[in-house]
Amino acid sequence: MRSIPSRKPWAIFCRPSLFIVLVSICGSIFCVPQLRCDAAQWEPPPVPAKELKDVRCIVEAKRSVQAKFHLRFRDGWVYFSSDSALQRYKAKKKKYSPEANHQLVATGQYRQRACPLSGEAIEKDFPTVSVGDVKLRVLCSDCAADLGKRSREDQIRYVFDAEGFQFGDFVAVKRPKSETSGR
Repeated sequence: MRSIPSRKPWAIFCRPSLFIVLVSICGSIFCVPQLRCDAAQWEPPPVPAKELKDVRCIVEAKRSVQAKFHLRFRDGWVYFSSDSALQRYKAKKKKYSPEANHQLVATGQYRQRACPLSGEAIEKDFPTVSVGDVKLRVLCSDCAADLGKRSREDQIRYVFDAEGFQFGDFVAVKRPKSETSGR
């Protein structure tokens, strides 16, 4: 009877070609699915950079935003002037929520369906008032006059806080795919 020579378990690593094939197979099993998940989750911001020309940063209100500094907020994107402004926002999200809501409307990602002061559905004959960089309709001319007397920051905090955003029935605007791709 012939005896079968015993194989050492580490002998497989002595053959370079077999070792390379084994490593590449293991690498494709463990690494590639992760890359596919990241690529599938990534989506470009919906507002093209050319439309952000006059938009102000929600943290540093006197500075213009840059398209590369953005973050998901509600069903849209908010933009910042720098990475430090983005980090300050992340640290105090609740503080900057009215400004973020305002920016969503200013960039056309959300639109108004009701008066933010009364909750009444808007109509064409309602008076218009500028709140920051956004024109909104309010129920009566007295409300428009009252808002007109306030500073820009007070207007934004009053109209775009959580309650005002809910009363104004602001809803996300769906953009066509060609506009969101940024190409």
